[in-house]
Amino acid sequence: MGTRMVEQMSSILRESIENFTEVVHSKTRRSTETYSAIAEWAIEEIERNVYNYNNYTGTLLYKKRLYRDSIDFPLRRYHEYCIQQKHGHHYVEIGLNEKGVFEHMVPLSTIRDMIIAGTLTPIQGCNMPTCRISKENDNKLRLAGWASKTPNIYLFWQRYTSCIDAKFKTYDKKDVDTDMTLDDHFRCFG
Repeated sequence: MGTRMVEQMSSILRESIENFTEVVHSKTRRSTETYSAIAEWAIEEIERNVYNYNNYTGTLLYKKRLYRDSIDFPLRRYHEYCIQQKHGHHYVEIGLNEKGVFEHMVPLSTIRDMIIAGTLTPIQGCNMPTCRISKENDNKLRLAGWASKTPNIYLFWQRYTSCIDAKFKTYDKKDVDTDMTLDDHFRCFG
């Protein structure tokens, strides 16, 4: 590129920046509509990126990785906004005296891969069980090798009962039977 062209581009950029007006985004209040909007957006994004992942025919494997990453983001956003910030969790360790750790009881990467495979629907993926546990028990999970794995997806409590001695309640204070299945979870939480 010649010097004159660089100067012209610099002038255009400067003028564009000087004419730019920063946007002030309105704050939104949480409501039934905002929760519905997040859910709708998350499902659409997940479906779109599952389609892209499953239909990519190129040779650049990293592009498939980017589609996988693009499924993780709406899943995490849904879990954060519609579960963690709304109710705090599906389940909670009884007697938790600290903020604790927000935990995907089935690791998020497993949830994502099950959605890609068609084993779970995007709606089911968004509503997989979460739990708030103590930092000590989170560490026990890691030491047992369950940081990003689970011994049984369908009997999702086995991840905890295999290495944690604790009792749990639902976010609305109902007792939990740790023999419950994923079907039982979906019957309780949709």
